[in-house]
Amino acid sequence: MLGCNGGPLALLTLANHSMVQRCIRPVLLPVCGLSLLLLCGSAAWARPRPGGGLGGPGSGAGVRPGVGVGRPGPGVYGGGAWHGSWAYGGYWGARPWSYGWYGTAPLAWGVAGMATAAAVTSSVNAAAAQQSTVIVVPQTTYQLNYASVKALEPDAVTFTWTNGAQSETLSGNCRTGTLNGVPATAANAHVLNAACVVAYGDGSAS
Repeated sequence: MLGCNGGPLALLTLANHSMVQRCIRPVLLPVCGLSLLLLCGSAAWARPRPGGGLGGPGSGAGVRPGVGVGRPGPGVYGGGAWHGSWAYGGYWGARPWSYGWYGTAPLAWGVAGMATAAAVTSSVNAAAAQQSTVIVVPQTTYQLNYASVKALEPDAVTFTWTNGAQSETLSGNCRTGTLNGVPATAANAHVLNAACVVAYGDGSAS
């Protein structure tokens, strides 16, 4: 007969309980370990990556070149392409040469009505804010690629200008007012003056 107080029924029940416990424990261990791995992996995936928010790319598709970058290297100036740090007046302070001595074209050039340094500086700032490299030279129909301007110290400069379908790279001297070694014409002197402001001006728009 099966008894209720320590009899065979009680012994059988105790044995079944022990077997169930031994079966459950090995199963629970892998499940707990898997849960811990998933939790750690989720935390790592949620960590912000360089270049964006959660899981944002540091480079490649979706990251626009030149935006949010730091101080430009020396090779950027004179390269002809827009740089992200130039927006909001950032062009002037990182020029990799000595500057600040040039104002408006010297009287020795013999050309009146030159644009002021402040006017040229304002034009560059406005173009840079629009991610453009081109300004219209005041009082002319010529366009100057300010990103192409490169100083050749102590007082020379190279730049690219455009007039309609014509585009040309010139070298000039900001003290003597010469272009490619000869005195600039009245029209070309305006372009040279703008290039000299970009190269050697103090960057003040006031």
